[in-house]
Amino acid sequence: MSKRILFFYLTEGSGHHGAALAVKRGMQALDPGLVSAEYDSFKYASPLLAKIVLKTYLGVLKTAPGLWEWMYDNPRFKARTSGIHDRLNRRNAERLESLLTEFRPDAIVSTQAFSCGVMADYKMRSGSTLPLVGVITDYVAHRYWAHGQVNLYCVPTEATRKALIAGGVSPEKVLVTGIPVDPVYKEEPNRAALCDKLGLRRDTTKLLIMGGSQGLGPFRTILKRLNKIRRPIEIMILAGMHEKVRERLEELRPRLVHPTHIYGFVKNVHELMSVTDLAVTKPGGMTTAEALVKRLPMIIINPIPGQEMRNTEFLLKSRVALQAETIYDLPPLIEQLLSRPDRLAAMRAGCEPLRHPDSAQDIAQAVLRLTQ
Repeated sequence: MSKRILFFYLTEGSGHHGAALAVKRGMQALDPGLVSAEYDSFKYASPLLAKIVLKTYLGVLKTAPGLWEWMYDNPRFKARTSGIHDRLNRRNAERLESLLTEFRPDAIVSTQAFSCGVMADYKMRSGSTLPLVGVITDYVAHRYWAHGQVNLYCVPTEATRKALIAGGVSPEKVLVTGIPVDPVYKEEPNRAALCDKLGLRRDTTKLLIMGGSQGLGPFRTILKRLNKIRRPIEIMILAGMHEKVRERLEELRPRLVHPTHIYGFVKNVHELMSVTDLAVTKPGGMTTAEALVKRLPMIIINPIPGQEMRNTEFLLKSRVALQAETIYDLPPLIEQLLSRPDRLAAMRAGCEPLRHPDSAQDIAQAVLRLTQ
């Protein structure tokens, strides 16, 4: 009999959302009759709260990034706000119980720590034995993930696994799967044919610039600085979900030296990565996991304090990425890399042990095993 799986993520179009959809597709390949539902946990709990939290989060990142760095994975901050967490969890548990009664899931998969904590708290208070799986989508697991009521954690690396165990999670509950990426990322299409399909030139070196679903990043400054690159390149830039960001970039087009393709939020990132020689990107866990599957060297820009800084440290240590300390460092860094095919080849080779092209299917199998 086909299973019923409930997915919780945070923010539509985000990496958390993409991870949930990737696991769902992996499960559908194993169980074509799968019945599933996906919920943005903040929006489901309180649409107004979701808007306030997202606006506050983006505002803090823009005006006081040091404050976010202090708050992130800080045991003192966690202890001081534990009462707020408890009240939120109790409030959300009422709506959660109604959803569980209506949907009757065989398991719950959470790709974000907040929703995982809410469900873990519900299990503790209610005595529920419903399987709960936490899927971690950054390379470092912060302390808000650890809960005794979680049945299984699917984590990116062995180092992540050891960190959770050190935080008190039972070793048998932690499985190294990699960050779940959609199975389409493991496809290796013909580059020339794909360039034709996408309206790109076959013979140019291609840069892909990404700032996440929110379009975070000084894109205008980046494009203007890339005019300084002398070698022929073709630029593809993903401006995210905000149409105004894309429109402002379009205004620059008459002043751009290199052929440039400006996109909003797209669903064919796997195709764009397949024809790319070098990615300039923010280090979101999902984006970088997809790039690793594509063996795509990266230059990291503007990492957010907290999770993205930890991701950056992991990628730099693994020698699959370089970091531009400022936007003004980008052109010489790109020129340096593109003039060293041997170094680009070494970075591509470094992706090999880190890539998990079957991660979504592996997680899907693990979840289905829990429901037996």
